[in-house]
Amino acid sequence: LSKDKIGFNLSILILNVFEDVLLSKADNFFQQSERVRKYVEKYLKGVRSERPRLFLRMLQMALQEQNPNIVRTKGEPLLRKLEVTPFPGDAFTEIEIVPYEHLWDFFLKALSSKYDNKANDE
Repeated sequence: LSKDKIGFNLSILILNVFEDVLLSKADNFFQQSERVRKYVEKYLKGVRSERPRLFLRMLQMALQEQNPNIVRTKGEPLLRKLEVTPFPGDAFTEIEIVPYEHLWDFFLKALSSKYDNKANDE
């Protein structure tokens, strides 16, 4: 795969998902979930892409569920699997500057914050 398909587009996709969550654009969650699903199906194949594939599956599930308590519970098995999955070679090392485990923690905090704010507004 070209570098944009194995990494740089991946980073942009992750940032877009985070942006939608941080800006509370819940109407974009389904669309983002579909983008993530299609990206995984098309570009993340093989052993070397296991870590990004797991992380994107976690994000996809979070976009579908949206409730941080459910997301945390359903994401736990995937997180455990991610934690024991070794880092791949050079192709993804330069892309995963912040380990996905840390990004997941940040994502859960952001989702919880937005969910709590939404509940307080109602």
